Amino acid sequence: MIAVGVDVGKSFLDVAIHGEPKVQRFNNTSVGIRQLVKQLSKRGDVRVVVEATGGYEEALLDACAQAGLWIARVNARQAKHFAMATGQLAKTDKLDAANLAELVSVLLPRLRRHIPAPAWQNELKGWLRRRNQVTEQIIANLQQADVVNLFQQIFPGLAFNKAIALEFGFTCCGSTACIRRTSSNPSANRACIAPVRRRPRS
Repeated sequence: MIAVGVDVGKSFLDVAIHGEPKVQRFNNTSVGIRQLVKQLSKRGDVRVVVEATGGYEEALLDACAQAGLWIARVNARQAKHFAMATGQLAKTDKLDAANLAELVSVLLPRLRRHIPAPAWQNELKGWLRRRNQVTEQIIANLQQADVVNLFQQIFPGLAFNKAIALEFGFTCCGSTACIRRTSSNPSANRACIAPVRRRPRS
């Protein structure tokens, strides 16, 4: 049995094989996943473990299952506790992959093999994910509209101005869809202001 740990990131897959010092890196794309699956298939009796990463591991799970490879998913808490039990406190992508490979070698009987969900379940997940995104965007838009209305009530006749609103103590709305949280544009990071909260001016 060959124990394999894969640390999954948004862009890369770091792959460690228990007992081997080298950690390989593949792109987390359809091409990179095909390369990894092809390489693992040549090794024979492999047992692969990935950590749940909010969906970035789904494509690899399905590709391995379709290729007939044994693969399991563990949650982040399990992986973290196992690393702590082995005395591994540092955290890098390569170390995480090696830790997962060791976890396979020790806890294999306790791991549950991944079984791909039916196509209708995957489609439903996609629709639910999209629904949540739209809901968050609607909430953010409503909060922004409330900001404009409140500003105009406080300053009748004055055109809405975000810089003035921030000066008078409006703060970030805290929404998960907030532009302050999601935008990579530094100037946009200061654009979101709360609809109702104000802090006293010093």
